[in-house]
Amino acid sequence: MTDTELIPLDRFIEDHGITIETIRVDEKPGFVPYVEPFQRRPSGMMPTPSADEDGWRHFAWSVTLNRGTPGVDHQGIATPFRSGIAHVKRTRKLQYFSQWAESLPLYQPTPPTAADVLDSLASDASAWENARNFEDFANDLGYDTDSRKAEKIYNACGEVAKSLRHFLGNAAYQALLYEVERL
Repeated sequence: MTDTELIPLDRFIEDHGITIETIRVDEKPGFVPYVEPFQRRPSGMMPTPSADEDGWRHFAWSVTLNRGTPGVDHQGIATPFRSGIAHVKRTRKLQYFSQWAESLPLYQPTPPTAADVLDSLASDASAWENARNFEDFANDLGYDTDSRKAEKIYNACGEVAKSLRHFLGNAAYQALLYEVERL
């Protein structure tokens, strides 16, 4: 890191003309209430989240970051993205007098922003770039060096780094990793 002031991530995104497209990929027809143990809530309060093999509940998105002019100098990077179940916005007041309104969910997942996704990709790329090898990566992040899962994560971070460098170009990639204030 240099002694100069860091560039805000939002300004970096604006300066490089980065936009985002999101599609929720875990959306299921109908909504199931999110019920904490020993509490009752009306149906339709929360959309149904997904859960991964470790039991982490989340909303799954297919995200594409774009820059440039389509058909001219367009660059894009597509990636899956997951956000925790607290990333929601209120869509209606709790009480309505219409049956139609009661069928609408009280909360909807908030799509990730370009800053959310770019920061996450930069974090993965930075972890890979700053490691000399897999063992260094595993030690830095607290993984077991004999873990195949950790090696899979290391390789995935390497692919993210290569894709992100191709998307941004080398100078902007280096700036993102070392000169931009992260979230």
